[in-house]
Amino acid sequence: MIDGPRGLKVVPGATGIAEYAHLSGEQKTILLPALDKLQQSFDYLIIDTAAGIGDDVLDFIKASQFSIIIITPEPTSLADSFSLLKVLKRSNYDRTSYVLVNMAMNYENSQSIYKRFESAVKKYIHVDIAYLGYIQVDETMISSVSLQCPAVLLSPESIASECFKKLAHGLEKHIESTPVDSFSDFWRQQDDVQESVPSETPTTAFISGTKTPIKTTPAVPTPLNFKQAADFCLNALSEDNLDAEEVNAFFDSVNEHQPKKEKAVEPTDEIKPSSVGDFYHYLEKNAFPKEEIREVVSTLEHVYFDKYGESLSSLDAVSLKLFAQFSGSEEELRQVYNQLSARYQRQFDKPLHNVIEQTQALSQSDDFSVTVFDDVLKTLLSVYKQRFNEHYKTQADKDLL
Repeated sequence: MIDGPRGLKVVPGATGIAEYAHLSGEQKTILLPALDKLQQSFDYLIIDTAAGIGDDVLDFIKASQFSIIIITPEPTSLADSFSLLKVLKRSNYDRTSYVLVNMAMNYENSQSIYKRFESAVKKYIHVDIAYLGYIQVDETMISSVSLQCPAVLLSPESIASECFKKLAHGLEKHIESTPVDSFSDFWRQQDDVQESVPSETPTTAFISGTKTPIKTTPAVPTPLNFKQAADFCLNALSEDNLDAEEVNAFFDSVNEHQPKKEKAVEPTDEIKPSSVGDFYHYLEKNAFPKEEIREVVSTLEHVYFDKYGESLSSLDAVSLKLFAQFSGSEEELRQVYNQLSARYQRQFDKPLHNVIEQTQALSQSDDFSVTVFDDVLKTLLSVYKQRFNEHYKTQADKDLL
């Protein structure tokens, strides 16, 4: 398994299951407990099948609790999906297949594509399908492929990301009301594989995020290697079938074979730091180099934003930190103010300050004296003359005229 983002684990190219018919009996007794362990360890098990209608694809669909067929507006996609449903019917697949419309222009467009597909399916092969949702095409989807980054992490607020979120919520509702089957039990039934040493107490597995228990019986492969024995012991411990005395005896026995810890080696200039403490020690020994600290801080802030979709510090904290550390000139501070005002104007399409409201507030303050009023008025009249090339005419001037 490979670690993915947000706790996702990836098992790439599961050829061991796709070629199940070619495995030996010993290999099967190893594979089935591994499948049991896999479904006990995760809330959801998502299988991305290969293209086509081969036996491995059909087996994966039959073994799954919930199947989703993804279609696009392209005729080849609709034809392939139609063929898959036809083959599933011949294989006596009796569950409803859900359809997801990919690369749709909008909801109405996705409904149009789905209804055309549904009409052909019901007319020619008499199979029940159901609309699950759609993913709207936008530039985020194109960029996510070229940048090898999931769309929901690349641009969480994009249209496509919102579609994925709605799809996830819809799946949860559908799965809650769907009967739960054991994924590994399907493979046992294929060849009627019998476990060599059944456990007296069945294990409880949870798959597809449901709370309905699935009863399965783990096998103890013989002869046992260390990993198989360790997995079996961990399963027994997780089931709470052992009392405290047995658990303590088990750990005491394991600890007897633990290798003695070697004395930790202090990091030198040649050894890269392996922990946060060692990293601090490394910076201290090198007199806290300016450029290295700057690069580390910048990288960590970028990683934090990519992983959690938010800034490391709140806007208030960043602003307070900026002005607390500010030691520039008056002109530099004025430049920061101008940039802030321009950004406000672009984002909200209105000026940061309302001149009329500011003037009214000034006129009501104790600092607004007759002298200040005269100065403001003279300045405004002068600007008016320069701007419009004429003197400002008051009502008195108009009456006199």
